[in-house]
Amino acid sequence: MIKINLDFFSKILSKHIIWFLFIFLITAKFVYPSSSQKIELAGNIIDAGSQKPLANTNIKILNQNIGTISDESGNYRFFLPPGTYTLVFSYIGYYSQQKTITLLPGSEPLTLNIALKPKILPGQEVSITAHTEEPRLTRFEIPPAKLATIANPLPDALISLKTLPGVSSGNDQSTFYNVRGGNYDENLVYLNGVEIYQPILVRKGIAENPSLVNPDLIQSINLRTGAFPVCYGDKLSSVLDISYRDRDINKISGRAELSSIKTGLTLEGPFNDKGTWILGLRRINYGYLFNVLQTTGNYSPDFRDIQLGVNYHLNSRNQLKLFGLYGNSRFKLTPKAWASGWRLANTEIHYMDLRGSESFTYQATAVGLQWLFQVNDKLRWQLSGSLFKQQEYEDTHVEYYAILPVDSTRWQPDSTRASDPGRVETFDNRLHISLARFLFNGSYQLNPAHQINWGLELKRYRFNDRLEQKVESIPRMPTDPDSMFTNRIIPATGISAYGEYRWQPRTFVSINGGLRFTRYDFNHERLFMPRFQMLFHLSDSTDIFLAAGRYAQPPLYKELRGHSAERASDLRSQKATQVTAGLERRWGTNMSLRMEVYYKWLRDLISYDIWDVRLVYSGYNDAIGYVYGLDAHLRGDFIPDCLAWLSYSYMVAREDLAYDNEGWVPRPSDQRHCIAATLQDKMVRFPGSRIHIRILISSGFPFTYQLVKKNETGEPIVITSRRNAWRAPDYQRFDIGFTQKFRLFNLDITLRQEILNLFDRYNVLGYSWISGARVEHGLSRRTFDVGIQVEF
Repeated sequence: MIKINLDFFSKILSKHIIWFLFIFLITAKFVYPSSSQKIELAGNIIDAGSQKPLANTNIKILNQNIGTISDESGNYRFFLPPGTYTLVFSYIGYYSQQKTITLLPGSEPLTLNIALKPKILPGQEVSITAHTEEPRLTRFEIPPAKLATIANPLPDALISLKTLPGVSSGNDQSTFYNVRGGNYDENLVYLNGVEIYQPILVRKGIAENPSLVNPDLIQSINLRTGAFPVCYGDKLSSVLDISYRDRDINKISGRAELSSIKTGLTLEGPFNDKGTWILGLRRINYGYLFNVLQTTGNYSPDFRDIQLGVNYHLNSRNQLKLFGLYGNSRFKLTPKAWASGWRLANTEIHYMDLRGSESFTYQATAVGLQWLFQVNDKLRWQLSGSLFKQQEYEDTHVEYYAILPVDSTRWQPDSTRASDPGRVETFDNRLHISLARFLFNGSYQLNPAHQINWGLELKRYRFNDRLEQKVESIPRMPTDPDSMFTNRIIPATGISAYGEYRWQPRTFVSINGGLRFTRYDFNHERLFMPRFQMLFHLSDSTDIFLAAGRYAQPPLYKELRGHSAERASDLRSQKATQVTAGLERRWGTNMSLRMEVYYKWLRDLISYDIWDVRLVYSGYNDAIGYVYGLDAHLRGDFIPDCLAWLSYSYMVAREDLAYDNEGWVPRPSDQRHCIAATLQDKMVRFPGSRIHIRILISSGFPFTYQLVKKNETGEPIVITSRRNAWRAPDYQRFDIGFTQKFRLFNLDITLRQEILNLFDRYNVLGYSWISGARVEHGLSRRTFDVGIQVEF
C-alpha cells in the first residue's frame, strides 16, 4: 500500500501556490485573447408606458469606468471589444435595468432596445437630471452575486473585503479589518445611510459573532480605501458604504437558506404600486467550527437579526426610504483546556487547564429615514435622520492552571497541575452606546460641466460605561494588565459641514475640490480638511486618478477609556495628510488592472497596542508616523462568465513615540506583503456547477517580545525588546467551495459545500503573556460547511 504524506503536499502547495496563480493569470490573457476589432452596440431607450424616448439616460458598464448618455431621441451607441458585459440603464424616476450581453469576435453590430418602467403612476411628470457621479476608479466594488459565492470561513460580507487591495487582517475569526496601515477603529461604515459600530468590548475574535450586514439584501457595496471625498468623515482610513436592494418588482419573491452554520430567509415585494420592501431574517451558529481551536470546551455562539427596508415614491419628485434592524448576539464559553500548536521553548506554556466561563452579549438597534427631493431639473437635496444603539455586556471569570513542559517536546499530564490557579481573570463590564445623526445635503447642476455639492451634519454620541475588570496572578507579574474600575457617562456632540465643486472642462478630465469642517464640543477643536481629486480619461481603456487631502479622527470613547475627563479634554484629533495616484487599464473580456500608490503623513497619533482584537490606547497624543505603499488589483473574467480577481499590497507603516527614545519603529498594523485571490471555474460536464477558491497569504504583524526574569532579590522583572521588533509567522489560508445550481418545480436551488482552510494551516494571530510565559493566539484549523439555498 502506498502511503501519501499529506503534510508534505500541503507545504509544497502552500509555498508554491502563488507562483501557479501568477502563471495562470498571465497565461489567461493569451488563453482568452481579445480582438482589436471593436463591435458596435446601439439601441433606443423609451418610457415603457408612453413609448416616448428618454433623453439623457445614463448607460454604464458594470465594474468598468465606461459610460454614456442617450441623445434627445433616446439613442445611444458603444464600440466595444469582444467580451461579456453587464450594462446598467438608469434614469431618475424610473427603475434601473441590467442587461448582460456577449460580443464574439467578428460579430455583427448588436441592437439592444430598452423600455424603462416609471416608479410613479402613469401620467405624472418625470424630472430630468444629469447630475454627475463619483468615478468608479475612486472605490472598490464587490458585485452582490460574487459576494454570495466567496468561500469565507464565516458567512459575513465584511470578511470578503479582505480579498481587496489595501485591506488586511490576519484573523479569520473576526470581521474587523485594517486599511492601509490604519486600525479597526479608523473605518467608517454606513448601512443604508445609518452609521453603525462593531462591538467595542469584544476581546476575542471568536466572541464577536457576525456583523450587522446581511449579504442576502445587498445591492451595492463600495469600499473607499483612501482619498475619499469631503462628504465622508470623520475617520482616517476608509469608508464602507452599503446599500440594500430597491428594484423593479411586481410580485413577492424570496430566498431561503439552510446550512450547518446559517439559517436565513429573504423576502421582497411591491408596496402599493409606488414602492418596494425587503425583509431579511438570519440565525447563525458556528459553534462547531471552534472544535478545532486551541481552547477546548463548550462553545455556544448565537446570532439573530431582522432587517427591513422600505422605499416609497410619493410622486415624481419625492421619495422616502425607511430602514430598521434589530440584532442580538450572544457568545458563551465554558473552557476546559488550552494546548499550544507549536513545540516551544521551556520558558513558554504548552498546556493549561482552564476553569470558569466567558460570556459576551451584544444587542444592536438601528433606524433610519431618508427624504429625497428633486426640486427641479438642476437642484436636488436629501434630509436624513438615523439612530443607532448598542448594548454590550461582558461577564468573564476564568482561572488558569499553567503546566510548563519538562522539555521542549512534551507537556505534563493534567494530574500534575497545581491546586491553586496561577492566574485569575475577572471582567464584569457594561457599555451602552447611542449615536443620533442628522444630515442635510444637496447638489446643484449649474450646467453639464459644473456641479456644486454641500452638506451639514450633526452627531450626538453617548457612551454609558461601567467597567470592572482585574487580573490576579500568583505571583503577580509585570506583564499583567492593571485593574480598572470606572462608572461614567461620556457625551459628545459634533457638527460638520462641507462644500464640493465638480468641474468637467473636457470630456477626458474631471476635477473635484472641496472643504470639510468639523468641531466636537469635548475638546473644542476646529478641523479644516481640504480635499482634491482629478481624473483623466485618456482613452476608452485607460484612466489616471490623482488625489490629495487632509483627514482627522476625533477621539470619542476607546481612546479615552480608563482615563480621567480632564485628560480627555486635552486629547486632540489624530490627523493624516494623504496623497494618492492611481492607474486603471482595461482590455479583453471584462479584464482590468488597477494600481495605486499612496503616502500618508500622520501626526497627533494616540499610540496603541493590540491584544487579540482589542485595541488598548495610551490616552496621549504621543506619536507621529507615516505610511506608504502600493496596491494592485487584477480583475476580470479569466474564464468566460467567471469573475475573479487577484490583489497584491505592499505597505510600510512607521511611528515615532515621543518618550521611548527608540526612534522610528513599525506600527502595530505594519503588514508588509499581502496577496489575496478569489477565483472560480465551471465544470463543463455539469451545467450550473462552479468551483470557488479564496486565497490569502500575508506577512505577520509585529509585536513586542517580553521576557520575565528574576532579579538578584528574587523579584520578577520584565525585559522587553524594541517596540514591535518581532513578527508573528506569515498568514496562509486556502478555502475552496463547490456550488451546483438546478431548477426544480419552478424553484432555483443551489447546493453548496465548502472546505475551509483546506491545507489545515496553523496560523497565529499574536501573543500574550500569562504568568510571565508567552501564549500564542492560534486561529481555526480545517473545517467543513454544507448548505442549500432555494429561490422562489
